[in-house]
Amino acid sequence: MARTWILPLALVGPLGCSYPWDVLPQAGGGGGGGSGGGPATSTASTATGCEACPVPLAEGQPFPRALRVDAGFVYWANLEAAPDTPSVLRVPSEGGPVETLASDVRSPLSIALDATHVYATEYELDGRLVRVPRGGGATETVVQGAAPLTGVAVDASGVYFADASGDLFKWSLPGGPLTTLGNAGIHPTVLAIADGHVYGGSFDAGTGIWRIPLGGGTTETVSPEVGAAPGVAASATQIAYTVIDLARPESGAVRVMGFDGGDLLTIATGQGQPAEIALHSGQAFWANAYTGTVVRGGVSAGTPVVLASGQTSPNGVAVDGANVYWTNHAPDGSVMKLPLP
Repeated sequence: MARTWILPLALVGPLGCSYPWDVLPQAGGGGGGGSGGGPATSTASTATGCEACPVPLAEGQPFPRALRVDAGFVYWANLEAAPDTPSVLRVPSEGGPVETLASDVRSPLSIALDATHVYATEYELDGRLVRVPRGGGATETVVQGAAPLTGVAVDASGVYFADASGDLFKWSLPGGPLTTLGNAGIHPTVLAIADGHVYGGSFDAGTGIWRIPLGGGTTETVSPEVGAAPGVAASATQIAYTVIDLARPESGAVRVMGFDGGDLLTIATGQGQPAEIALHSGQAFWANAYTGTVVRGGVSAGTPVVLASGQTSPNGVAVDGANVYWTNHAPDGSVMKLPLP
């Protein structure tokens, strides 16, 4: 009998799969949390009176989510792209024409980059791990799955990806084989590679941050949580992650810790459903989907700073030396950038 994959958050997508993110009504008025229950509307393209205003790099995108930046380009995936329409794309980080890299990737949930390819996971009942050349070309099916695929990460030796049952796999570069590394518990989220391990969180409450050795082995919970932990990122010395409580959408938190879970520090509380997170030069950057804000906070001390407000369910976040980038995860979504202060 075929298994039915139902995630704890209830946006229903293709083939009965549920999409695991911001299903709560967004706070009215974006970061200001004003009156009214309607979704916050992005004002980035018309913002005035700011030293550095958010700039749209791409608009009219159907639920853009996963986001990566490298070598002068911003890459993303449109989760709800219609069949045979752009699903994996890129745009120059300085602005310019949007390039379609693939139109045949179904419900892409997560992406990762190596020197030559973009890898994407399909959140479908028979989801694939696929890759497409960074400059465009034919889409290659790397692995045909038997469940919706979730997070993906890549290093010099292989591509690591998870499915909705919690199984973690490695596809060795350049051409296989496929190895099962372990099971992290159901519904893994974004993956990060650090300190000889794959780290991840979960869309499920009560699972926290886990890690599995790159060569496979025992799953270790390095930071237990009561809430769900949908975003995780790694630097050379730390892991950062986000925590949400669906019953209390403005009670989210952002934490950093050592690789073994030690030196745990909460750098922000009262966040509005923080989603993905990125690290750069001692700073953490995250998106609050519920309150429509993009925030920066120091990984050791300091008060978090709202960099952008009035965004529409911001989700994916990436940063380079010059800008922070995010996706507005909406039917008529956008890919945004803001120069770093």
